[in-house]
Amino acid sequence: MKQNFLFIVLIIVMFIMQSGVGTVANTVLQGGVSKVEEVPDDFYGTWVVTAREISNPDHDLYASTSIDVWTLCRYGDIIVLSNPVSGASATITIDDVQGKTISFSRTSTSNEDGEIGHETPTLTIQENTFDGMDKIVIKKYRNNQLFREDTITYGLKGKKVASCNLFR
Repeated sequence: MKQNFLFIVLIIVMFIMQSGVGTVANTVLQGGVSKVEEVPDDFYGTWVVTAREISNPDHDLYASTSIDVWTLCRYGDIIVLSNPVSGASATITIDDVQGKTISFSRTSTSNEDGEIGHETPTLTIQENTFDGMDKIVIKKYRNNQLFREDTITYGLKGKKVASCNLFR
């Protein structure tokens, strides 16, 4: 029985090799060190975040100021940004870490509105506070055609109100 199984596995492997699937010529491998490992522990927790506009193309459409709640938690190599007030949650990508300055991004889509938003905050943490900027690019589509693109930039101030357990 064991020999039959090994024979079948060998035939499958030979078929895959013959077909070119998984060969070096057909596969691009990328590697690197995860930037998540570089993020300081001070980054994680629940923050009250105040945003004030720096640039805003449409004051009727986009708020000039806002107060929000961000919870940033790490689960292995994944960092999740959630809002306990609205229930929203998203995985973020760490773009750069320079000491206590962290840049990250997230993309959101709305099929109902034909809207894609790309947000790129940069935060500098000082113990239980942070200062930073948030650039948001919103693209709106109709009939699969881009009909409007807006870029809004906010200055950010955050105050940590709770820590977050790290699950590494």
